[in-house]
Amino acid sequence: MLLLFILLYIFDVIILSFGVLSNLANATVFLLLGLRDSFGITFFVLTLADLAYAVLFLTHILLRLVAHVGLSSSAPLVPVAYLMSQYASTLFDISVVLTVLLAVQKCCCVSMPLKFKNVFTTSRTLFMISCISVLIVATNLPILSTQGLVTKNDYITNSSSEALWFSKDRPVVTAIHEVGNRIVLPIASVCVVCSCLFVLIPNLKRSMNFRSSFKLTSDPRVLRIENQVTKAVMSVSAIFVLCNLPIVARATASLVEREFNDMRRHGYMFVAVENIRQTCLNLNCALNIFAYLAFNSNYRARFMSLFCDRKG
Repeated sequence: MLLLFILLYIFDVIILSFGVLSNLANATVFLLLGLRDSFGITFFVLTLADLAYAVLFLTHILLRLVAHVGLSSSAPLVPVAYLMSQYASTLFDISVVLTVLLAVQKCCCVSMPLKFKNVFTTSRTLFMISCISVLIVATNLPILSTQGLVTKNDYITNSSSEALWFSKDRPVVTAIHEVGNRIVLPIASVCVVCSCLFVLIPNLKRSMNFRSSFKLTSDPRVLRIENQVTKAVMSVSAIFVLCNLPIVARATASLVEREFNDMRRHGYMFVAVENIRQTCLNLNCALNIFAYLAFNSNYRARFMSLFCDRKG
């Protein structure tokens, strides 16, 4: 079990380091390409959420590693690391709902091509993203507001240290948050994204033929770009589903077996599953770059010119 945890820690550091670099590259490329439509805006904000999550959780892991090997004895590394993981969790929830928004956007684009641009305007997309962010922060606020750092004085050694503080109603808040954000949200999100994929896969070719036959655009390049965007959204959605299946399994197990908890009978199994779940979360924030490179020729060309062109 100890070896598994060590390997997962090392693996997580590698994944998150790659996630920071890949999302920095994503954000740069999307900005250079321009945020002209609802998909570009959503892709960009999703990248920012993944980047912030990767930075915070990588810092969380590094602080814990430094504390465990004893390199710092005075700084409150473990309490600070714990608080950072809670903020990272909020950012991941935003990333989850933004991925759902992407899948729903593309599903609507394929299902109602004549009305899509009037419904998902850039201003409405920004408004929806703002509402999503506010809603997720609001659902996580009870957790974030019932914790903190407090100074504890040791009168025997005449010293003080920083420790975690939790409010009296923290157990109730944690139980509600666990059901809403750790059980309902992942299960509902995966179900919605899977439903969108089931709509997108068979209707993709039909939608492209419809656009061509009714001459919704006369430029074949525009049709090709739209097709690539659809494939990129489908790939991001597939990555999301695959990385979140262990999370859904953990959430379902928590519903079925009440003893599946780190403080109860299945504690060791729960901790192992939690570590694997966390690794899958980290993978989810790092792998989207491969979907963009594979299916978006504009992204790929700009990426190659920025990072792979040695002539400049």
